[in-house]
Amino acid sequence: MKLSVLHKYVSVAMALLVLVSTLSLTIEKHYCADTLVDVAIFTEAKGCCAGKKAPASESKKEGCCKNEVDLIKGQDELSVKDTESFKSINKTFLVAMATVFGAIFPIEDEAPVPQDVYTPPKLFDDLYQLHEVYLI
Repeated sequence: MKLSVLHKYVSVAMALLVLVSTLSLTIEKHYCADTLVDVAIFTEAKGCCAGKKAPASESKKEGCCKNEVDLIKGQDELSVKDTESFKSINKTFLVAMATVFGAIFPIEDEAPVPQDVYTPPKLFDDLYQLHEVYLI
């Protein structure tokens, strides 16, 4: 039971890892006079100067507002391994690995159960009568 629950959690974690590694993000920041006004993820940042008439002091300065776009690219290509790729593995390495693994974790034979050959002791007296215990 624990193994199947653990298997499900690992499967979900691996699926989320693939999703996050292939996800691409676009983060847009809008600065107005070196002050961060708006940050947007996946959408365009709203400008502070859009639709407003700029005051005379700001209209003289060109470029008081600026937009900064950060693009975080995800992985585009995913590779799927076939069983053909295992043919290139050195067979000597596999034999050495199996030998070391067998030495570290030996396979234990099933121990004999001592209750299989156990015979109960012979009763010389009727214990129910001796202790006067009767079923009613």
